[in-house]
Amino acid sequence: MARDTVNGTIYLLTNPSREGAYQGFRLWRSTDNGQSLALINTNVPGGQTAADKPMIAVNNFTGLSTSTNVYVAGAANFSNNRGVFVSRSSNGGTTWTGTTNFATGHGVDIAIRPDGTVYAFYLVSRDHGGGVFTNWLQYNWLRLGQSNWQGPATVSAHAGRTNLYSLGEFGGTNPKRSNAAAEADYFAAVSFPRVAVSPANGRVYIVYTDLPFEGSTTDRGDIFMQEGIADATGGLAWSGAIQVNNDRTLTDQYIPSVAVNPSGTGLFVGYYSRQGDPSNNSLIWAYGAKANVSGGLVGATFDVFPIGSSAFTNLYCGTTNSTPSSKPWMFDPVWAQTGVWLDRSARVVDPSSTNAVHETTPTYANFTADDYTWSAADGSYYYFVWRDCSDVCTNSWMGTNYIRADPNIRFGRIKP
Repeated sequence: MARDTVNGTIYLLTNPSREGAYQGFRLWRSTDNGQSLALINTNVPGGQTAADKPMIAVNNFTGLSTSTNVYVAGAANFSNNRGVFVSRSSNGGTTWTGTTNFATGHGVDIAIRPDGTVYAFYLVSRDHGGGVFTNWLQYNWLRLGQSNWQGPATVSAHAGRTNLYSLGEFGGTNPKRSNAAAEADYFAAVSFPRVAVSPANGRVYIVYTDLPFEGSTTDRGDIFMQEGIADATGGLAWSGAIQVNNDRTLTDQYIPSVAVNPSGTGLFVGYYSRQGDPSNNSLIWAYGAKANVSGGLVGATFDVFPIGSSAFTNLYCGTTNSTPSSKPWMFDPVWAQTGVWLDRSARVVDPSSTNAVHETTPTYANFTADDYTWSAADGSYYYFVWRDCSDVCTNSWMGTNYIRADPNIRFGRIKP
C-alpha cells in the first residue's frame, strides 16, 4: 500500500489472479481514508506477463513536476527473460507511462528522494547450475525531468566483496526447521533489498539478509544495512555494510524492512530472529532495531528488542519426510510439498476423491509464502507488520484432529 500525503489518497496494489498468463497488477484506490476502496485498474501497468512481487510508492515531495505521481515496480517475463520493471502514473493510477524493463532481477523496491529522483533496487541471482547462484544488489535511477533511467550500479554487499555470501537462489540463506533437521528441511528466506529515504536529507537506506560469511551452515542469516548519499548524477556513495542484529548467537535473522522518521534523525528495522532459541535455532520472534542516525549510519548504535509477545515456529511445506502426507493439515495452505492432491480451490483432498484435480510438484517444496515484513514511521512512532504463527488451529481429516500453526498478520507500534 501507499498513501498520497498531499491529497490523502490511499492505493492498494496486489498480484493478479494466477490463471493463465496473469497479466499485470490490480490497483484499488481510496479517497475516504480507507473506508472504501474502488478497483480502478486490473492490468498495471499493462502488458507485463507473469507479474509478481508488486511494489508501489507515491512522490510525496511538493513543488516538483512529479509531485503526487504514483510509481509501481515488480517482476515479469519479457524478451524470454525474467526481470524487473518500473512504471509511472500522473493521474492517480488510471493510466501508466514510461514503463521501463530492466534486463534481469527480482524483488524490486522503490525509493524516491526529495529532489524527485526515483530509484529501483533489486536482487540479481545468476544460476550456475547444481543449485549454486551468484547474487548481488543492483539499482537504477531516474532523475527529475529525464526520461532515460541511469545505471545499473551495484551495491557491494560487504567490504571488499560485491556479491552476497549466500549462494542460494534469490540470495536465499535457507534456514532449517531446527539445528537438528536434515539439510533438505529448510525454508526459503530470500535476500530481496528493502529501502527507505530520509525525507529531511535525502539519504537512502538499504537493508538485506545475508550469511555472516560464505559457507556458514549454522548461522543462516544476519541483517545488514547501508547508507547511500547521492552525488551530482544521482548515483549513490555507500557507507559499507553495517550489521544490525547484535545477538552474538549462531541463530538466524532474516527478512528485514526499514523506515526513517520525517526528521531523518531516527530509523527502524524490523525482522525475524531466532536469537531467543540458541540451542535449537527453531523458535522465531518478531524483532526490531532502532538507531539515531542524525550523524549518519556509521558509528550509530542499534537498540535491539523483541516486538512479538510469543515465539512461534515457521509454517511451510517442508519435505516429504518432515511433513508426512498422513497429516495434511501440517501443510502450508499456499503451497504443499510434493505429492499432495488439491481441489480447484487449492484445498488438500484425499487422492481418491473426485475433487482431486492437481498433484503438487517439488517446485515449491521449501516455499514459505513469507517474503516480506513491513515498516513505516511518522513523527510519533515506528510501525511494524509481520506474519505471526504463534496461534494454532485444529482441523479434522478423515476422523482425526490435527493441530498446526495458524498464520496471522500482526501490527506493532514502537516508541522512538
